[in-house]
Amino acid sequence: VINLKNSKTTLKKVADSPLRIKKYKNVYYELSMSKINEFSLTKYTSDFKKIGQTKRVDGHGRDMIVTGDKVYVLANNMETETNSVEIHTFDTKHFTSLHLEKIKPMVFAFHFRHAGNELKIYGNKTEAGEELSIASYDLKKQQGKIVLTSKQPVMWVNETKALSSTKDLVFNMYSMLEVDQKTKQVRVLYSSKQALIDYAYDSKTKTYHVLEGNFETSNFHVKTLNSNFKPV
Repeated sequence: VINLKNSKTTLKKVADSPLRIKKYKNVYYELSMSKINEFSLTKYTSDFKKIGQTKRVDGHGRDMIVTGDKVYVLANNMETETNSVEIHTFDTKHFTSLHLEKIKPMVFAFHFRHAGNELKIYGNKTEAGEELSIASYDLKKQQGKIVLTSKQPVMWVNETKALSSTKDLVFNMYSMLEVDQKTKQVRVLYSSKQALIDYAYDSKTKTYHVLEGNFETSNFHVKTLNSNFKPV
């Protein structure tokens, strides 16, 4: 972890292969990949001194949310007969396992987002088609189900955000999609022959800056899109 606010660059060592680091009530929580099909959870003080013991759990960790004194981890378990998507719930004190929910029939998940009383999970329903599949996990009932499946392929969903009360933006390596939760319609807002890697939204100019490129040739560039997702 690099402290950019310090005039002298300060480096803090954390567990290897970190996937997510979240701050909650002045404590940092780290999700890391300890080995193939095993993730680990570690707590740190505000100065990144380790607190307690590291928790190790089977599964390929993909994402983490810390809220309401609970840690939610989205993981893909590769050692079952068919790949399974799992949501683990732990307490924030000792990482005690509180619940494990399998999202069927989703086979792979990339990302999830906290939205009110639910977690929205974004992934694939099948390996071959790579079609977008979205599931909802009810935090109170501790139950999950697929709520939308589209023929639009997605790979490595990195980020999602609400465009309105019913529409979400889904950013993945293939495209930027608009998902209408009400009508269940999915449309492509922007796509490229290059891989989409990351984006930043400028609220002042209402433009999207998209980092895209070719990993094989190491040729990368940033393309700016207007509010209608047209290159400018």
